[in-house]
Amino acid sequence: MRGASNIRHLLTPVLPGRGESMAKPWRQPRPAHSVAGIAQRGMSLVELSVLVLAVGVFLAFALYAIGNHGKNVQRAEAQRVLLDTARALDRCYREHGSYLHENCPTVSDDLRAGAYRVEAAPIKPDHFTLRAIPEGRQATDACGILIIHHTGLREPHLPAACWEV
Repeated sequence: MRGASNIRHLLTPVLPGRGESMAKPWRQPRPAHSVAGIAQRGMSLVELSVLVLAVGVFLAFALYAIGNHGKNVQRAEAQRVLLDTARALDRCYREHGSYLHENCPTVSDDLRAGAYRVEAAPIKPDHFTLRAIPEGRQATDACGILIIHHTGLREPHLPAACWEV
C-alpha cells in the first residue's frame, strides 16, 4: 500500500535535535517584532520620528492652504466692492449722462473692503478708474492692486485667478 506510507510520513512528528522543533500546527507563530519570545510594546524612536515628520508635513500644507484661503476671501470682498461701485456709477451714467452727477455714488477715502483700501482716481464726467490697494498681510498677495475701468476692463489680467469671483 503505497498510499498508506505517504500518509504515515505526513503524520510522523519531526523529532527535536535535528534543528527543528515539534511545533504543533495550531500554535501561533511568534510576532515579527519580538526579542527572545517577548513581544515589543510601543514604537521605536525611528518609527516615532517618521510619524512626527509626516504629521508636520501635513500640518504645513494645511496651514498654507488656510492662509491662501484667507487671502482669496479678502480679494473676493475687494472685487465685490469694486464691481458694485462700478455698476452703480454705470447706472448713474446711463440715467444722467455723467459720472459726476449729484445722484452718483462717490468713493470716500475711508472705504474699505476686507484688507483692501478702495480709492477712485479723479472721476471725470465720461470715465472713472477704481482701485483696491492691498494692505497688511494682504500686501503680499500675488494679484497686487485690483483695478477696474469705466469700460469694464479689469487689471491685473494675469494670473486669471485674480478676477475669478
